[in-house]
Amino acid sequence: MTKTSFVLAFAFVVAAGGAAAPEAGPEAKRPPKARTAPKAEASPRVEAVPQATAPLQAEAAAKAEEAAEPKVTAGPEATLNVFESATPPKPASQLDRIVLGKLSSLDLQPVLCSDAVFVRRAYLDVIGTLPTAQEAREFILDPDLKNKRRALIDRLLERDEFADYWSMRWGDILRIKAEFPVNLWPNAAQAYHRWVRASLVANKPYDTFVRELLTSSGSNFRVGPVNFYRAVQNRTPEGIAGAVALTFMGSRIDSWPSDRATGMTAFFSQIGYKPTNEWKEENVFWDPLKASTEPGSIAPEMPSACRDRPPVLLRRSPRRRLRRTPRRRPPRARRKRRSSQMEPKSSCPRTRIRARSSPPG
Repeated sequence: MTKTSFVLAFAFVVAAGGAAAPEAGPEAKRPPKARTAPKAEASPRVEAVPQATAPLQAEAAAKAEEAAEPKVTAGPEATLNVFESATPPKPASQLDRIVLGKLSSLDLQPVLCSDAVFVRRAYLDVIGTLPTAQEAREFILDPDLKNKRRALIDRLLERDEFADYWSMRWGDILRIKAEFPVNLWPNAAQAYHRWVRASLVANKPYDTFVRELLTSSGSNFRVGPVNFYRAVQNRTPEGIAGAVALTFMGSRIDSWPSDRATGMTAFFSQIGYKPTNEWKEENVFWDPLKASTEPGSIAPEMPSACRDRPPVLLRRSPRRRLRRTPRRRPPRARRKRRSSQMEPKSSCPRTRIRARSSPPG
């Protein structure tokens, strides 16, 4: 088969050469030259036309797409990009008017963020976590463009994560730490943190929150706000005044005028600290007579039933509290009592010791 194919191919080549042989004579040299010349001249003309028109067609198509884009995006939420919103900011409260007025005086034009950016920032600022894909999708697709941001913030403020996250943030500001360098002790730190979290859950006003911190008195294990004064390392009136100004006013008292700093210091010149018989417990109270500076000044000890029993157990039913078993003495005390009964009775303790130490006989 291969040989036959080779033979047929060879015969085809010979036949083609024989058919073209008469045109290769001396008389037929000019016509082929005349025929090949127009082909060579026509080929660049045909290829040059599409090369010149292709860029122009691409530019025209791009301009048509750009012209058609504004027609596709419509509505008040048409965004310039994924981070900004085309809706101009409008003041909704007196605070917004003050801020926008200050920005306009500085020749600054504020821009609202897009819904995708807002939902991420709201979750991180309010509860400290990112939204899930479902939560972000529901917010972005919400058609209520006027009230959906306000409603989202209200929903986040009602969640338990808000109190957990912001009690941690306030813990850093108020220095709620049981160990070095604050050394509040675990019982006091727990009472302090529980009070801060309960205040956030109750939506306590800021002025009430600060007033309770600065005017409370009592044990650091049972009254959480009094630990504010115990967390201040410099317990002098000047040190406490500086801590209050920095914590609640965001200002350093060193930059204040001298008369203003002196007046601020006078508010905290009558704070006293008195230890108790319980380990690491301390009472903070208003001490105008400086009674806490006297040596040996210790707060009276609380009854053991109130000191050792946690507050939750005090809510038991009266029937259960009446069930008390008689206190049994330890075996060692009973043995001592039996040995003393066998000794000779005497009105003087020294006689009993002398009789016990004398040899028998």
